[in-house]
Amino acid sequence: MKHVRFISSLALAAISATLSLALMQSAIANAAVNADEDIHYLAFASDYHSAEGSIENAMQGMPMGIEYVSLIGDMVGERGGDAPKYNSSDIMSHVDNAFPGIASSNVSIIWADHDMNVNDDATGGIVKCMDGKDSGVIFEGEGGSYYIYAIAHYDMTKGGEVSLEAAAEFKDWVDTIDEDAPIIVLCHVPIQALRGDNNGAMYWNEALNYAATGVEDIRTTDDTATITRNVLFLHGHNHTSDSNEYYFGAGSVMKVQLDTTVLGSTKSIESNIYYTSFIPGYLKTSGNATLVSITSDQIKLEKFNGGENVSCGINGFTQEELGPCITIERVFHPIEAKAVSVKTSILN
Repeated sequence: MKHVRFISSLALAAISATLSLALMQSAIANAAVNADEDIHYLAFASDYHSAEGSIENAMQGMPMGIEYVSLIGDMVGERGGDAPKYNSSDIMSHVDNAFPGIASSNVSIIWADHDMNVNDDATGGIVKCMDGKDSGVIFEGEGGSYYIYAIAHYDMTKGGEVSLEAAAEFKDWVDTIDEDAPIIVLCHVPIQALRGDNNGAMYWNEALNYAATGVEDIRTTDDTATITRNVLFLHGHNHTSDSNEYYFGAGSVMKVQLDTTVLGSTKSIESNIYYTSFIPGYLKTSGNATLVSITSDQIKLEKFNGGENVSCGINGFTQEELGPCITIERVFHPIEAKAVSVKTSILN
């Protein structure tokens, strides 16, 4: 039997209307001070692999007020041949060229298989999840305006108890935070079943659905719920078997890889998803990067390449090519006191 943790639709609608009115009044009151005060700009991309993919070029045209930059794995090398081996300070220099003066504490590399070549030197200090074992919060927006949570490489790829326990810890953490704040979850390896090397996908799919709805055990198209929190999952990795950059909107259906270490030859199952899954851009193969803008009423995804807006990719549910901008409506849920006390991991 499912454990449901959200309030009735009628009560939610009434509270949402009250919150919307309060937010509108607050926005009007603050407009004269600074119209852009409540906009949070974040930049994301993945799969650098070599000097062929320019971070500076990909992020050109984005606003200078970027709060956080995350490069989601495989920032070095190729399989075979002479692979470049970077210090984290080398990657930081590219990011600093794109956004002069950004602090290294506001930049991350989410560890993946190629990134064992990265030397987390003291002058760089930007690699998160470097050992591939520890998932957790890596950044919190000002005043808790948003959270960024990293899924470590092994916590996604190992499957079994490793992935199950890591996903359960994520769900426990979700129960302790502001329910109005969006969660951006980063992992180099996707949940979508395209490569067959993401054995933790089924556990994390259920956990992300829980974060977005408060409902346990959403794993198939038979399981339904109401979205009560915005959850955005960003990843890389699929370019070697499929060149498209996919978007799956919250409320759609996605093919999720099952745990082949437990279930043998069964590879995938279709599941309703209540989070948004998105590839923010492959630096090497497409040269794309994504700007995520968070305001009080929406989350906007825009892809950039060489100072120009480009297509956000392919809608994985409808297979239609998308335009350069996707707007996601913010969802608000009433804040309740939480009795659960969980130690969260703040990775450095």
